[in-house]
Amino acid sequence: MNRSSILVSPKGYDDVYVILAQLGFGHAHQLPENEMERLADRSFLAQFGNIFLNCHRAFDSPDAEVVFAMHDFVEAGGVLYGSDWASTLIAAAFGGEIVFSRHSGQNGIVKAKVKDASLRRALGPEVNINFDMTSWDRVERPPSAAQVYFYDESWAHPLALQFPYGSAGGKIVYTSYHHHAQTASSAGERALLEWLVMLPTQHRQVAQVSRVMCQYGNQQAATTLVGRTNRSASDLLKLGLDAPGTAVVALSWEPRNQLEYSIRYMRKGDEIGYRQSDEPPIAISVRDPKIDDAVEIRVQDRNSDANDRDEPFPYVLGASVRRHLLGDSDWFAFTLMRLLESKLDGVCTLDAIRNRVKFETMMGITGNLLGALGYSVRSVPVPETGRPGSIIARSTTLAESKPDLIINVAVFLDPPLARSELKLGSNSPVPQAIESSMADVEVDEFVDTTERLLIVAALVTTDGRFDPDEQTGQVANAGLDNRWRLVSACKQEVVGGKGSVAPEDLLNPLLLYVLIYRWE
Repeated sequence: MNRSSILVSPKGYDDVYVILAQLGFGHAHQLPENEMERLADRSFLAQFGNIFLNCHRAFDSPDAEVVFAMHDFVEAGGVLYGSDWASTLIAAAFGGEIVFSRHSGQNGIVKAKVKDASLRRALGPEVNINFDMTSWDRVERPPSAAQVYFYDESWAHPLALQFPYGSAGGKIVYTSYHHHAQTASSAGERALLEWLVMLPTQHRQVAQVSRVMCQYGNQQAATTLVGRTNRSASDLLKLGLDAPGTAVVALSWEPRNQLEYSIRYMRKGDEIGYRQSDEPPIAISVRDPKIDDAVEIRVQDRNSDANDRDEPFPYVLGASVRRHLLGDSDWFAFTLMRLLESKLDGVCTLDAIRNRVKFETMMGITGNLLGALGYSVRSVPVPETGRPGSIIARSTTLAESKPDLIINVAVFLDPPLARSELKLGSNSPVPQAIESSMADVEVDEFVDTTERLLIVAALVTTDGRFDPDEQTGQVANAGLDNRWRLVSACKQEVVGGKGSVAPEDLLNPLLLYVLIYRWE
């Protein structure tokens, strides 16, 4: 399988090949109408890494052999892309993963919300998508592991998404709209087309960048960009990173003989770091990034002659910050989150959280962390259901010494809290946890120097207006009783598990919060 090669089905109500050619992917192979049956030929399909299925009447009632062949292609690690009426084939090949409402859409312009954070940085919060025909197919129930790119806010269902399938890295990408109906009359619309077409071909590079982030201890890239450059130009991209820690920038591309990429980290015109290689990925790490830092990307193809200087070469760039614990006010919550993720085997899924994040779990990792910091730790017996527990920590092993810390733990998973409830208003269950936080501790345990903390682990729902770049402290501070102050916070997006879900479960995703409040 050639991972970068592209096969396009015959032209139908959509013609994505026209867009591919406009964007420099004219090497894609499009089948003529009289060779539609080749989509059932597994040996032929094995030559390609990406298959684009145009909206076509043949896919509205697909041939069974084509369905089986598409299933096997993705299961072997291929990327399958389909638009509109290709939904019937996708549903048949990957039954149970995704459910469609057929022929239910109307023609016209839809102002689509941009759900994907990296895509939103490139395109803005919303884009206009042209539905040039009626009777287009809608996504009724997306897979729980889907990544939504765009959605119709008025109908609250995805318009473009992708989801993984199989263990070999296969992906399915689906759009309800036709690509040829989207014009490239403006820079924004051209950027939209590049994302729509290039992203399906670059999933492996995105995954490779993600692996680099994990190797450096980052959970995920804060910024992921899919772009193209050529030998006659270079791309200068602002990263927008501004946090204490180590910035990690990773670049990946489809390897090709004699193709070399370089990345230069720039700050106020000065070079901070430089890497080049003919083998992806390459990575640069820089301490304490600044908001205006940028990277310059160049490519050199020693096989090309002077006439090929404008040939586009795709790449994927990821950037994130590995936060330093020293000097970071959120280090305590950040460390607890890391320990909690280790209990989840590094996979923050809803199923894993509900099965493994228990009151006892949070008590255990909190006590272990305090013990590692040199405290003598005593846990108050597990309280009755719904009551937070207590941990008493002393800096000496003498039983008669007064405690340095009294920490209470509360866990809120089912049902999840609304984001507004983190503000600790009258409708929040968190104040009740605070009010009862000392119920299991003898009053004479306290001295003026005893520090009181409340640790809250909570699943929290967001809404379509949620900004993933919003600082956690801003979410949880408003309306807080003036005796308690949020001093440390960390959050992690919860990823899907198995099966299909209601669309709102993807459009209003869950976050796992670890919040630490201190009595002032």
